[in-house]
Order: sequence, then C-alpha cells, then structure tokens
Amino acid sequence: MTPTNMLNQTIETGKTWFDATYDIGIKFQEQGEQVLRTLVYQAPWFDENTRKTVDTWLKSYKQGREAVKKAMDENFDNMNKIFSAK
Repeated sequence: MTPTNMLNQTIETGKTWFDATYDIGIKFQEQGEQVLRTLVYQAPWFDENTRKTVDTWLKSYKQGREAVKKAMDENFDNMNKIFSAK
C-alpha cells in the first residue's frame, strides 16, 4: 500500500466518522426540537412571540448545522483532490 493510498484511506475514515457523528447529532437535535416544540406550543404561558422566537432559533441552528456539514464535505473533497494528485 502506497503512502498516498494510506492517506486517502485515512481521509475517508475521517469523513466516515464525521458523517456518523453528524447524523447522531442530528437525531439528538431533532428529539430535542420535538420536546421543545411540544412544550412551547402546548404550555399556555408561552405566547406567540415566544413561539416565533423558538422557531427562528431552531431555523438558525439548522442553517448553521448545514453550513458546517457543507464546509466539512468540501474540505474532505479538497483533501482527497490534493492528495490524489500527487
């Protein structure tokens, strides 16, 4: 096995670990979101403004999470291109 092949395998392993961890994080986030939404939408002491704030916060969180995933995917692709070219 060449050093380039070993490096590419290492990169792929890192990507696999990241993807798996990311997917687990999404599952936890979705569960937390479901609990939070249930609480906020069913509790009478939360007004519409609070609900909108929670919705905005959750939307921002998802956008940030997707931006991190996109950046990591691009970085893994760039690393593969760099080390495959040698």
